[in-house]
Amino acid sequence: MSDLFETVAWNQKGYRKSEVDEFFNRAHDLYEAGDTTSLTPTQVRINCFDVARGGYDIHAVDAAMDRLEVALMRKMRESFVARRGRQAWMDEAANLATTLYPRLLRPEGKRFAPAKRGYSIAEVDRLAAFFDRGDPLKSTQLRRLTFSAAKADKAYDEASVDAFIERAIEVLMRVE
Repeated sequence: MSDLFETVAWNQKGYRKSEVDEFFNRAHDLYEAGDTTSLTPTQVRINCFDVARGGYDIHAVDAAMDRLEVALMRKMRESFVARRGRQAWMDEAANLATTLYPRLLRPEGKRFAPAKRGYSIAEVDRLAAFFDRGDPLKSTQLRRLTFSAAKADKAYDEASVDAFIERAIEVLMRVE
């Protein structure tokens, strides 16, 4: 596959074409083969591409990655439900959701590990309050989420926050 996406101008940066082409070729082959284990929605979500001048438009590739992640989750769900049933799928989603609760029950400012540099505690805790209120939330909202950088006593460790958000996205995708 060549020129799968619109490219940016030669003097602008986009995703490196060869990496994107290789990834989508592999994803296409695995998807068509019905392989729901060699490429998971989580692997798609955390995949990164290098940037290069004249590469693929970042927004277009990211949108395609989101669509692929959703398609893989649907295929995974279909396969699971065919083997074990819809209720087992929902039970598994509920079990995953319970792993989120302990962090949400911690007091503000103590929900995640502290860091010298990391994500703004105030912004991350606002997200936790969103869960507390039970407001409707879509996985796409979490995928697009960004936090401001913070230092010292105003920062949460990025890795622990990212892991929480990854789990929350997985839970939401299972029930969407």
